Amino acid sequence: MCVFRCISGLITLATIAIIGVVVWRLLGRPESVDEAISAGSDLLGQAADVLQDFDWSEFDFSDMWGNEEHFSGGDNETLVWDLGANSRNGLILTLKNNLDDTWQEEYNTAVANWMDSNPAIVRLETEVVQDYLTDNKCNAEEGLMMVCNGNHGDNNMLGFNDLVFDQRGVIYSSVATMNEYYLSNAGWEERLYTMCHEMGHGLGLPHTDENPYNADTFN
Repeated sequence: MCVFRCISGLITLATIAIIGVVVWRLLGRPESVDEAISAGSDLLGQAADVLQDFDWSEFDFSDMWGNEEHFSGGDNETLVWDLGANSRNGLILTLKNNLDDTWQEEYNTAVANWMDSNPAIVRLETEVVQDYLTDNKCNAEEGLMMVCNGNHGDNNMLGFNDLVFDQRGVIYSSVATMNEYYLSNAGWEERLYTMCHEMGHGLGLPHTDENPYNADTFN
């Protein structure tokens, strides 16, 4: 054990020595402490002048962590929309109904369930896609929740919601998708539950229970 500590100490001292030599050379090889302090002050002043004159507007630092992040639940954190005046007295959100005819009853019931509160803190306004076969691309659109259905295969998800955030972590779009692979022949209760569940994620609600080993809490 002593050998390892000695070796570790020697490595640390060598590292400090190398850093000291590099700094000493950057400062112009001062011969006294006063010269080193003076040289350091001059170097810092030059760096400050360069940074002050630099044109930072040419750089978009949001790309360093990305303007958009996609979310499908799991971090147990309630998220928010930024809809300006529409956020002052609860949430007023547009839903784009991009579902085929087989899902209209589940959709209308889920919307009514989410708005059934006193006081009314959620108001959902529906905009219907007229030509489903042509326009059902399920693309995210800023400021609204797109709701669609389609066969997405055996992915272990009855439905999913893809939230898109800006660099502040605020939601600016949502796409709620019902997976026909599992739901095309499912019962009414399961289809309605999935619709309500994915709409809830679109409103910003997370899963509150991520433990796969306990009893199902249906959230």
